[in-house]
Amino acid sequence: MRTGRRRTTSVFILLGILLLLLFYCNLALGTRFFSPAKLFSLLSQGKGTDPAVSILFKIRLPRALMALLLGGALAVSGFLLQ
Repeated sequence: MRTGRRRTTSVFILLGILLLLLFYCNLALGTRFFSPAKLFSLLSQGKGTDPAVSILFKIRLPRALMALLLGGALAVSGFLLQ
């Protein structure tokens, strides 16, 4: 029983890391690539006239957050239907 709990914990940690990695890829990759330092700078800055700020906050971030929200909603609906 102990190994089953540890395995489940390991799987959830791995899935959480994978989720964060894919969330970063969703924000960083595209026609205009953002390095991790640039992405962190843009997220902490928040405002500005740089076109990168508009790309991140008006296109990529809402799309990534909606993907997370919709993925969670689909998971819950699938769980409820079973």
